[in-house]
Amino acid sequence: MTLKTTVTNIVSPAEITESAENGAYIHGFFLQGAAWEMGRGQEQGNLTEMQPKILMPEMPVVHVTSINRKDQVSDGYYDCPVYVTRGHPK
Repeated sequence: MTLKTTVTNIVSPAEITESAENGAYIHGFFLQGAAWEMGRGQEQGNLTEMQPKILMPEMPVVHVTSINRKDQVSDGYYDCPVYVTRGHPK
């Protein structure tokens, strides 16, 4: 088994009214050195150049599910490390 993450087009976790049918919705991720461009409609967003003076933009809500490792597709995806810190300095 491995985790599959899908970045949603939902900015605020308050917009989610029900639990995920499979997996879980998570929030609180921030980017460094990049930005996230939201998708339109059902189209998924993508990483983009960081915006001036926005050092740590917050990611939209992420949907995490588990899949069989043999079903994992890696072509066209960015394998991104995630780090746990004490929190975002506001």
